[in-house]
Amino acid sequence: MMPDGQPGREDGPLRGTDLKRFHREARREYSGGSEITIVCENVQDPVNVGTVFRIGDAVHVREIVLAGTSALPGPSRRVLTAAARGKEDVIPWRHAPEAAAALRELAAGGVTACALEIAGNAVAYHEAAYPRRLALVVGNEEYGVTRRTLAACPLRVFVPMFGRGRSLNVAVSLAVVAYRVLLP
Repeated sequence: MMPDGQPGREDGPLRGTDLKRFHREARREYSGGSEITIVCENVQDPVNVGTVFRIGDAVHVREIVLAGTSALPGPSRRVLTAAARGKEDVIPWRHAPEAAAALRELAAGGVTACALEIAGNAVAYHEAAYPRRLALVVGNEEYGVTRRTLAACPLRVFVPMFGRGRSLNVAVSLAVVAYRVLLP
């Protein structure tokens, strides 16, 4: 506390240079060497796609693949841009007509696909062994990851639900699993 009873820098929110220094030190301490790509299959809500860009920035993704009917950044997508807070301009991204084809291409480069889906042979996200080079695959807000895309995912994980809801929001699930990959 400062002499006048006001909180000092050490016990208040960090800003400016102090915040940058804090994040730089955290990156050094927690970077585990994982390389993450995010694949969105038919994620249509621009807010969800914008949030995926924010998550991608937070976990330092290699690339975001927006497949099928996923919302795409652009001048007519002000809601997506607002949710992404400019991260769509700094994270490499591309559109792919089909998620399964994009995953086969990534697999040829040594990237293992992991679907975030409540599927019969999925394991709880915190029990999975994640490879270093990983593509996290999320699906449509209502229908999830398609069967064709699931077939291209040798690893499948789910986030356990303890309440009445059947699943979390697609972007929330992605954040939970992405941080588990980085911070096992």
